[in-house]
Amino acid sequence: MMNTTIWKNFQYDAGGDVDITQIAKMRLSVQAGNTASSYPIAVDIAYDQVVLGYATLAEPIPSEKTYSIGKCSVPPTIDGTVGASEWYDAGSAVCTDFVAHDNPAVPATEDPEVRFMYDATNLYVLWQVVDTVFTQDFSPNSPGDDVSSSGDKFPMYFTPAGPMGDGFYRMSLVPNPGDSTLYVWDEAALTSGYPGVASWTAANDAGAFTYDSGSHLLIMEYRIPWTDFNLAGLAQTGAPADGAKWGVQLGFSNPDLSESVNWEPDETAGYIMGRPFGELTFTGTSLPVSDWAQY
Repeated sequence: MMNTTIWKNFQYDAGGDVDITQIAKMRLSVQAGNTASSYPIAVDIAYDQVVLGYATLAEPIPSEKTYSIGKCSVPPTIDGTVGASEWYDAGSAVCTDFVAHDNPAVPATEDPEVRFMYDATNLYVLWQVVDTVFTQDFSPNSPGDDVSSSGDKFPMYFTPAGPMGDGFYRMSLVPNPGDSTLYVWDEAALTSGYPGVASWTAANDAGAFTYDSGSHLLIMEYRIPWTDFNLAGLAQTGAPADGAKWGVQLGFSNPDLSESVNWEPDETAGYIMGRPFGELTFTGTSLPVSDWAQY
């Protein structure tokens, strides 16, 4: 007896979630795949465990990019500089080899390097990239609020439900050389639709950056408390359990080179539509290295 499970994506027909209170009857049918003489199927067909739900879970697909997050013993100082050994607990792994988000065969011209650490209170992120033309056409509302900018942006999308998860948090880092402030554009949503919940803000996060005009090295440090991941239906009560896997997509919108790149390869035209995201595994331990240097 062959037991086969066929997955089909949700929103393939109506384009949105279905109001199940309006459903009076459901019909299940089998449609022939071609007009060959062996069709239609001339056997009895039985359905087992038919469940009416809100959405079909996405078929798991392995991420091309994976990262094990180290647990830090001493939190880094969020000042936009890499202090002596303060990021050692991140280990030697790095998120890099960014590619065009609609054409993974095209590598990033200016390729970021990103590291993560965490503890019981916060998630920490370090960005480093050689950004040869660092300018901004910038209209900030306030630090931590929406930002209007045609300059460099560094979006981060996190899916606590895993690399195939549908709900996401977005924090887009926007460094402004005009006032030396790292602005953050926040949003979140329970589905992959865009835009998300613009009212969600990581109210207690912090970020800083530095830029060396000689080497063109841009460094950004960012910290967000676990309690700020508080969107209803996607809320976190603390650090993920040891071995938990989140999805993450990292991006760099670089208008000076007319390119938008991301970490996990994705052939769609946007950062959040494609799945899977990259895979983050929370190790529960530090990942020290004996020789870790700045970008």
